[in-house]
Amino acid sequence: EEEEPVDEVEDKKKKKKEEEEEKKEEEDGDEDGPAKEAIPNTISRVTYIFNSGSDRIFYVGTGDYSGALWECTLEPAPVKSHEEIPLESRAPTPSMSTLHTRLPKGVGITHLSTSPTGRFVFVGFVDGRVWVVPLINTTVHSAMALADSMSGPITTMFADNDETTLVIGSGDGSLTSVKFNSEEFFEASARLVDEKDVDMEEVAMRMLGSMPSYEPASAEDWMLPEVENPGFCSFARDITDPTTYSIQDAKLKTEEDHARAQAEQKKARVRERITEVRSELEELQVKNQQIPSNKLSASELAIDQEYIAFLAKDMETKIEEVKFELAWTVEFHERGMQKLRDYYLARLDFERIEVLGFRSPHRVATFRCPSMSQELQASLARLHELIFAADKESDDEGGGIGDPGSPGMLGATGALRSTFKLDGEAGALEGAPGGGEMTTGAQQRELRRKQRQERKVAMQDLEKSKPSDSYEDPQDVEAIAHAEATLGNFMLKTSDSYQVPESQRMNAEKKRRQMYLLEESMHAIKTEFNHRVLALRDFRGQVRLEVQRDVAALQEIDQQLGTRTEWVEGLLEDELGAPPEFPERRFDHGEEDLKAFAKQLKGGSGEKDSQEDEQQEAEEEEDVEGEEDEMAEDEEFDEMAEDQEEEDEEEEE
Repeated sequence: EEEEPVDEVEDKKKKKKEEEEEKKEEEDGDEDGPAKEAIPNTISRVTYIFNSGSDRIFYVGTGDYSGALWECTLEPAPVKSHEEIPLESRAPTPSMSTLHTRLPKGVGITHLSTSPTGRFVFVGFVDGRVWVVPLINTTVHSAMALADSMSGPITTMFADNDETTLVIGSGDGSLTSVKFNSEEFFEASARLVDEKDVDMEEVAMRMLGSMPSYEPASAEDWMLPEVENPGFCSFARDITDPTTYSIQDAKLKTEEDHARAQAEQKKARVRERITEVRSELEELQVKNQQIPSNKLSASELAIDQEYIAFLAKDMETKIEEVKFELAWTVEFHERGMQKLRDYYLARLDFERIEVLGFRSPHRVATFRCPSMSQELQASLARLHELIFAADKESDDEGGGIGDPGSPGMLGATGALRSTFKLDGEAGALEGAPGGGEMTTGAQQRELRRKQRQERKVAMQDLEKSKPSDSYEDPQDVEAIAHAEATLGNFMLKTSDSYQVPESQRMNAEKKRRQMYLLEESMHAIKTEFNHRVLALRDFRGQVRLEVQRDVAALQEIDQQLGTRTEWVEGLLEDELGAPPEFPERRFDHGEEDLKAFAKQLKGGSGEKDSQEDEQQEAEEEEDVEGEEDEMAEDEEFDEMAEDQEEEDEEEEE
């Protein structure tokens, strides 16, 4: 037998070995489960860049190409004409690909494009993310999450010529515009190529500081349809009108409008019935007036007096029920108002009140004068007690010289008494007007003798009241003590042995008392001035009334003469925006003020509320007119009844 060649033997061994390995792999696969599905190596997205005469192709794919951004070049590929070698006969030229950027693994790429200047590559993912990769440094990127991660794959992406605005479209129907600081991002990427230690916080601050700004724009300028049309996308506009109702509010408003419409219809039917009854009553009243005798009075025309009383009682009951229902609300607001009044006004004796001049820019205002605190009033009361006690002590000490019991006062009083008596007697006896008859010489001698005796007695009394040599006047004693304490001390205040007199010393208590008195004086001055301003305001009111009467009389004269006095027009009107003349009456509200406030609350509801107000006012006017007509008719019936009674009495007589 011929031996087989060595090459064939080796080939058989290799084939046998390969078969054994395949068999072993199949057995291992049967043990571990079904074999994993192999992912083919395909290129899914490609973008082309022509920059400075060089062709660059970036692509992404699946299989071995997944999870990275690859680049290849066309330089190795020869340029051949299709006439020389047909396309189907050409063999592909191998080219080396370069991995530039690592992309997220397991995330599909749905978009790949380049910027207008060729400096950036835009990568869009299936989960709604967008990467912007600078070609100068492909190891960095800028990531943005814009669309829905489940149903918003990035489908398209464009940039303007300046590369400052990116417009991104996604599968969820959203169209997003993003501000992009391309210059700062490109410069930072270039710095990271040359420098490793770059302060990223500083880079972020620079990018935020030079971020391009958008001009204000509105979605209404896009001219998009508001509803779904064939060939157009629907656009949901924001509801900016505050009067627009939501679905729930619209439903409630519809029910409310329906109930209001039914109530208005019922009210209209009742008004029509009331109008008919009123017209019938007017006809009966006219017929009653045409009767020559035995006319019915107003009380006799009322058929059911009990029903009228029942209606009045029912109305009072309803009013009491409404008051009871609103009692808590009224009390709540009154308490709140009282708290505000106590907080802002109770601590004021006078608030700021301005008194304006008629047709003059001059004005005068009161001081805003807070009331004195309880502590200040108590301190002033104690201080005044001390001052009063000190004054009383000084009066008692100074009154010793004038005391009737003192010797000096006794002598002076006796002398004055005797002098007054002698002068009176002399005036009475010396023939003064209205005196007695003329006396004889004996009587005059007797009178002079008595006067000499009285003068002698007075001299003896004065000698007795003369103080002794050891007596000291209290005022002199006090003056001597004061002189000894204060006079004759010529020490300088800079001397070490100088002592401040007791009366000139100052301490915290004395200064506090002075401050109390100063506060009281300031309050008194302000109060006096404020009272004068309020009196001026009252006088201004009196002048206004007098001028109003004069203007009314002048207008009557102008009406009779057919003339017009223009200078009196607006004479008493205040300026626009002038402060109120009586701010303390801010809590006094009448019926007209309440109606004006209700209209102000309903002012923003449109024409419907104004029509309702007009209708309500018309109804009130009709009710008032009806009441006036009824009162007039009652008076006429009473007069007619009195005339009839007088005629009956005359007939009986």
